[in-house]
Amino acid sequence: MEIKLPPVPKRPPKRMIEWNKLPDGRWKVAINSSSLEIITACLRKVEYSLIANWQSDGSPAYFPFGQGIHKAMEIWYRADMDQRPKSSGACDVTQSKMLAYFFDPTKPFSSGDHRCLRCASVWAFLSETYLQLGDQQIDSRHSLPNGVDILCNYFDQYRDDPYIIAKDEYGPICERSFELPLYEDARVVITYHGTVDKVWKHIETNEEMVVDHKTTWRIDRQFLTKHKPNFQCAGYLWGAQEAFGIKTDLFMIDGIQVAKGPRKLERIPLYYDVDDIQEWKDAVVHNVHRFLTAIETDKFPITAPAPCALTYSGCQYHQVCSQPCNQRKAILETMYTKGPFT
Repeated sequence: MEIKLPPVPKRPPKRMIEWNKLPDGRWKVAINSSSLEIITACLRKVEYSLIANWQSDGSPAYFPFGQGIHKAMEIWYRADMDQRPKSSGACDVTQSKMLAYFFDPTKPFSSGDHRCLRCASVWAFLSETYLQLGDQQIDSRHSLPNGVDILCNYFDQYRDDPYIIAKDEYGPICERSFELPLYEDARVVITYHGTVDKVWKHIETNEEMVVDHKTTWRIDRQFLTKHKPNFQCAGYLWGAQEAFGIKTDLFMIDGIQVAKGPRKLERIPLYYDVDDIQEWKDAVVHNVHRFLTAIETDKFPITAPAPCALTYSGCQYHQVCSQPCNQRKAILETMYTKGPFT
């Protein structure tokens, strides 16, 4: 019997910052880490992305690639440790057939083929990544074969990993969303929302930690230093503490290098104490007030040049802001489309 690729619904739009006026005249703002990052980077980017919803055509390949890696890790760590198999020739054959299927759907594999946790995790990666990218041309670092190779190396190195996904009365704490009240004053009521990737528990010590798998072009000095202070890490840790009762101050970055060459993996333990969390809260409040001032005054000044090219791919609006003011609207309408985050 042939196995067809199961239909997977398109990823829903990502929930970003939301704002409205309450009956008492105050603002109500619900914010997440992605919105906060944009606000702190550049108010012009806030205007284009969060207010006007201008989106460049096609997401960078590293977004769906990273989502695929996350989906594979979810399958791998949900299972008991004794289900984690060593690599085998049967795995190699099955994974080759899986790749062949995505490159040529006329070559499906049969239900009699080998199945194991490794192969199920690889299939999850391929399905998630391919269905987000489609036939989009991607670089070799974010290709399906490279992703399979990265995962197999990860499974080999961490097969005896002493971590499993922690559980509570609602099940595994994995891809768990939350929204919590954070602050209010005479001007604004702020809530913070997000999705915790997963919470690991050590099988021997029962120590719990919030973890996030991070794919990166290269594990280098920049990667190692950008995660503390880091709004996303602090916010997810606080959310896990407050929403799910996780008693830990440890946030683990599970670094996965995607560059060709030696496969590098590195885990970075980060500790956020109560003072660190308070600093993060203060930053959220300050930037929400900054956002509201921009809304009320209709002024969204640009921040340059660092945010324009700080990340590996640069800002998606650089080609707009680098042109004269009287040309920017036409560039947006020609090269961008209105739409939500995905």
